[in-house]
Amino acid sequence: MADSIERRVQEAWCDAQGIDVVDCIHPEDEMYLLNDSMRPEGPRRRAEYMRTGYEPVLVLDHVLAHSGRTWADIGRLLEFACGFGRTTRFLIQRVPAERIVSSDLLPGSVEWVTDRFGVSGLPSSPDPEKLELGGPFDLIYVGSLFSHLPRGRFEAFLRSLFEALTPEGLLVFTTHGADKIESMPKDPSGFTFHRESESRSLDVDEYGSTFVAPRVMAEIASGLGIRHIARVDRHLWACQDVWFASRTPLPVFPEDAPIIRGGILRADVDTNGHGWVGGFTMVPADAGPVQRVRLRVGDSGFDALLSPPKALPSGEPMLHQEWYLEGSLSFLEPGLHPLTATALGTKGPAICIGARELDVPAN
Repeated sequence: MADSIERRVQEAWCDAQGIDVVDCIHPEDEMYLLNDSMRPEGPRRRAEYMRTGYEPVLVLDHVLAHSGRTWADIGRLLEFACGFGRTTRFLIQRVPAERIVSSDLLPGSVEWVTDRFGVSGLPSSPDPEKLELGGPFDLIYVGSLFSHLPRGRFEAFLRSLFEALTPEGLLVFTTHGADKIESMPKDPSGFTFHRESESRSLDVDEYGSTFVAPRVMAEIASGLGIRHIARVDRHLWACQDVWFASRTPLPVFPEDAPIIRGGILRADVDTNGHGWVGGFTMVPADAGPVQRVRLRVGDSGFDALLSPPKALPSGEPMLHQEWYLEGSLSFLEPGLHPLTATALGTKGPAICIGARELDVPAN
């Protein structure tokens, strides 16, 4: 029963987001197995895995649009550090699988993504000097690898990947800024590497937790001969900076990327069929406030009440809004039902910010 509602919640999230369900998760995928505050256990875990895997595609949508490119312009795409395909399953809904090369060093990962998603596979190496990437590529995406590398490997991997670009190609990668995760001490140099990570299978001497200040990132790029590089703060998962590097001049990337984040914090129904559902949204301040939150359970949809937008007390340039809905849900049969919340902002597409189970008790 638990697996059934978990899959139904996942399917509801995909339907609300308007994307195809690719329902295959490797049994050893650490991004699915990892249970922390960002990846909840139980019926919501598959949907959260899908949401976090899809967000990089939204980031790339934004990057391509503001760099004068479209997905149709991408002749060859390298997805480096692909894992077991958390994002691969969505990239193939933007670019034909035969144009994508996915690479990782985790045992079984390359075989999994090639078998399940039809992409080409490229076994990676912990030693960047031994990489044979088989470029050139029009787009290289590296999600959450440089947020884990010690300085020497950080620079060597960046050099190898940049050299694999076409003359007009674009390298997109993410880092943790030096101001991220305040609980972890930072080196005053602006580059910090801690020998600890969420991975249970990789050597912490080679894959830990890395934080790099923008000025240090610029120095590293300059030292590698990368002249054109740009950054958007906290653009991925609201915690990782996204960097863009190219051989040709880059446009100014606006920091008002309309990626709405949020969640469902409460979903209760009493024995009389009276329901309460509530949550929140966050969006970059320059993108404007959220205009609408649409809830869906079963075949029924409802608009939630939205609070006025407020700035975050931390001073981050984000708008926070709460939303709430109260009313009769007596039309629902007793049992577990998938519930989704989809937000529409001032700019950009509607985004499903949450999916979870709604437990309707018997009268």
